[in-house]
Amino acid sequence: MKKVAAGVVVAAAVMALGAAPARAEIVSVYLGGYGGLTSHPSGDPNAGANALTPGLGLELGARLLIFDAYVDHSAFTEGRGVTRVIAGLHAGFGVAGLRFRLRAGVGPVFEQGGALAGTVADTRDRHGLVARAGVAVEKRLSPKVLAIGLGVDGEYFTLDAASGELSTMRSQGSDVLASLRVRFELGI
Repeated sequence: MKKVAAGVVVAAAVMALGAAPARAEIVSVYLGGYGGLTSHPSGDPNAGANALTPGLGLELGARLLIFDAYVDHSAFTEGRGVTRVIAGLHAGFGVAGLRFRLRAGVGPVFEQGGALAGTVADTRDRHGLVARAGVAVEKRLSPKVLAIGLGVDGEYFTLDAASGELSTMRSQGSDVLASLRVRFELGI
């Protein structure tokens, strides 16, 4: 019994001395900016059906344990844009100095100027629902606040019919956004 107790004490001492500090935040708020390419139609009649559309975005959110809520706005050329309000789940883990983040959620989506449905189809503003999931890899530039990284977010959306259309004329589709990100985060 003394050997078991001594072994437990030695193991606990080794873990306590060799363990890195954990970064498990209970609550955090974040602000991020990104630039990237999205797979939705660009609206340019000279662009092919598979052309990628460049855009800039801003994201403001908060996390409580594994729960994540954020507002995301992506802006594209010619006044087109998409705003999403997402509530969902978040997970993250670190490997070799990098931080991997996974998230998934649902919420309302607001389209401006045909940004999701394509400007060829209709340029009126629409709203609907979106389910979104993403993965990102980040490198911290400062110990607790600033990070840069790469991210990929995929989504499936359904938009209401524009005014004047038959109610059965809903737009549905999917979109993928690959981006370079900068994120400021404060947490406790």
